[in-house]
Amino acid sequence: MEQNPNHKKELLLELIKSFQIVGEHYMESIFFLLKSRKDMLVDIDSNFHKINTLTYCSIVMFFSYVENTAISIKRLLVKALDSGVITVNSKKQHQLVFKEEEKLSFEDTMKLTFSVYPSLFGEGSHYGDIKNNDLKTLHILRNIRNSIIHPKGIEDMLVTLKQLDGKDINLPMISYIKALQNLMNTCAKKI
Repeated sequence: MEQNPNHKKELLLELIKSFQIVGEHYMESIFFLLKSRKDMLVDIDSNFHKINTLTYCSIVMFFSYVENTAISIKRLLVKALDSGVITVNSKKQHQLVFKEEEKLSFEDTMKLTFSVYPSLFGEGSHYGDIKNNDLKTLHILRNIRNSIIHPKGIEDMLVTLKQLDGKDINLPMISYIKALQNLMNTCAKKI
């Protein structure tokens, strides 16, 4: 992406403000849920229903955070493109930025956040780190979240530890949050 240097700082500050607002609403709750859930895993048998509930809440809240972050980034990119502050060199990126929000896939939100946004600051894609490490588990969690939010039957609303196939939900969630924080810090240094 080519950029107009006069507006780069304003764009980043606008995104950081959005990032902070979204973070304030989610971070404390997400970390509380994840910690509470982890503490209960010591005695799964007697805490099964509590763990199930905390798993449900953690997954739903986490993906709400992921989607809100991606939508904030997308709206910022649309605003920057519409105002001529930046141009997109790739037809794929242009289509992704202007794709209707409700039609964005999970993969699209990851690409907007970790590939398209950093290119605004001359950064290479950070998408590979997520894709190579945690994307598979995040997809499993995303599918569980979708079955909870858009159930086809009662059984879809019940999260079981079996669905996680032994995967720890805390690790990919925390990894995503750290990767996003690192990305924001890297882009902030490019001003």
